[in-house]
Amino acid sequence: MKNFLSNNLTEEELVEQIKQWIRSKGIFIIIGIILVLSGVWGFNYYKSYQVKLAKEARVLYLSIVENPDEKILNNLRANYSNSGYVSQAEMVMAKNAVENKDYENALNYLLPITKNDELIIANIARLRAANIYFQTDNLDQALSIINQADKGYLSALFNNLKGDIYLAQNKLILAKEQYRLALESLLDNSELKSLITIKLNDIN
Repeated sequence: MKNFLSNNLTEEELVEQIKQWIRSKGIFIIIGIILVLSGVWGFNYYKSYQVKLAKEARVLYLSIVENPDEKILNNLRANYSNSGYVSQAEMVMAKNAVENKDYENALNYLLPITKNDELIIANIARLRAANIYFQTDNLDQALSIINQADKGYLSALFNNLKGDIYLAQNKLILAKEQYRLALESLLDNSELKSLITIKLNDIN
C-alpha cells in the first residue's frame, strides 16, 4: 500500500487517495478477506470433523473392550483406519484370543502391529507376540521378534523374556546375562526385580 501514496499530501488528499485505491483494488481486498475467512472456517471444520471421528472411533474401541467382536473391529478398520484406536482394538482382540487359547489368531492380530509407525505400539505388540511364541515353544521365533525391537522403556521386559528363552534352551550364561540387564533397568521395589533375582539364584 505504501507504493501508491505520494509524499507531502494534506490529510484530506491522503484520505481521498486511499479511497481511490480501495475503489480500484476493492474487489481484490474482498476476495482476500473471503479467502482468509474461508481458510479459517475450513480449518475449524477440519478440526471439528477430526474430533468427531475420534469420538466415534473411541466408542467402537470401548465396545470391543466390553465385548470383543470381529465385526466391530472391521467397522473400526474400514471407517477409522487412521485412528490410533485400531491398533489398540487389535491388541484387545489378541488378548481375548490368548485367553481362549487361540494363539494363531492372536498372532494374526499382533504381527501386523509390530510394523506400526508408533514405536511404543509396535514394541508392545512385539513383546506380546514374543510371549506367545515362547509359551507355545517356538523359541527361535520368539527371539527373532525380540531382536527386531528397539526396546526403549520396555527393555527390562524384553531382557527378562529373553532370559527365560535362553533358560528354556539351557543356555545358562546367556540367560544370566539377560536377567542382569533386566535388573539394571528396574526399580528396587519392582515385583519383577524380585522374581528375576529368584531366577538368578536358582541358576547359581
